[in-house]
Amino acid sequence: MFKQGLLFLGLVVSTQGFGYLDMPTVVTNKYGTDQVYCEYQNMKMLPDSIWRTTECEECECTKSGMFCEGFGFNAGLLEAPEGCDIVNDACNIRLVDAQDDTKDCESFKQGPPPHLFEQPSGTAFDAY
Repeated sequence: MFKQGLLFLGLVVSTQGFGYLDMPTVVTNKYGTDQVYCEYQNMKMLPDSIWRTTECEECECTKSGMFCEGFGFNAGLLEAPEGCDIVNDACNIRLVDAQDDTKDCESFKQGPPPHLFEQPSGTAFDAY
């Protein structure tokens, strides 16, 4: 349980990565009404629209523009433990064996490196 929680904590920190903003398009129709929309992959999205893509992006259109950011696998830079690779599993991050990507990463299942959470002597933790 502890090992899985450690992985979860590490991934939660990295769940939102890159982002970008595009300005909205404003078109005045023949009646003089302004129509505001965001354009995403040749689709016109109205303000207050939120969507997720298969490229692991979450986008939101507002009257101020469109903002998209990566989530899950596309959240940002991650580093795999030795002997493991990180793969995209339907936008979820999956650690697999570097030699056989059909198997989960065994070295991670063994837990964190020894002495990871030990404090060096002479620190403030010695008083407790």
